[in-house]
Amino acid sequence: MIKAILYDLDGTLVDSIEDLGDALNAFLVRLGQKPADIHTFRSLLETGSRRLLLDSVEFLPEGYTPEELYMMFNDEYSTRLWEKSKPFPGVYGLLEKVKKRGLQQAVISNKKHDLVELVCDHFFKDTFEVCLGTMPNPPKPDPTMLHMVIDQLGIEPSEILYVGDTLGDMEAAKNAGVQGVWADWGYGGKHTFEPMLHQPMELMELLESLS
Repeated sequence: MIKAILYDLDGTLVDSIEDLGDALNAFLVRLGQKPADIHTFRSLLETGSRRLLLDSVEFLPEGYTPEELYMMFNDEYSTRLWEKSKPFPGVYGLLEKVKKRGLQQAVISNKKHDLVELVCDHFFKDTFEVCLGTMPNPPKPDPTMLHMVIDQLGIEPSEILYVGDTLGDMEAAKNAGVQGVWADWGYGGKHTFEPMLHQPMELMELLESLS
């Protein structure tokens, strides 16, 4: 029996690509480099904003480590977390139905942890038992964050579904012994997974089939 639903954040619950893109371009301009085309961001977001950053920088400036550049990018992003971002259509309705079903809910994101908490509190206040991000936690597909949430919720991996939109999400779920569910509306490109959701509310049909 499924007792909890875990979700990725960007590309699964929240459409944040424009704010991430604006932050990236502001960061690139600060480095004296040309802005990136926002239409290329979706493929770069496959493994999160850290990969988006490193793949977009034409050359690494002297005296900066990739980690320092990532922190600079997050400084830019933290000023525009929800200027253009918003939950995908159907997400609020889904979260309410899952809550009424009595299931626990949590977020696991490759976004920096303090930013994950801010975004969750802004859009989804009092919805999730846990909202977890990286730094110091390792990013997905490492299963550490999933294991942490599983332990905190006090349930078994077999009692969980993890909804995500990237190959990294699906690999993290597999590494943690959790059933991954592909969110086809996100940033991860067109892949074939089973089970697959084409819109958020289809998760309720999946839960019915598993009950």
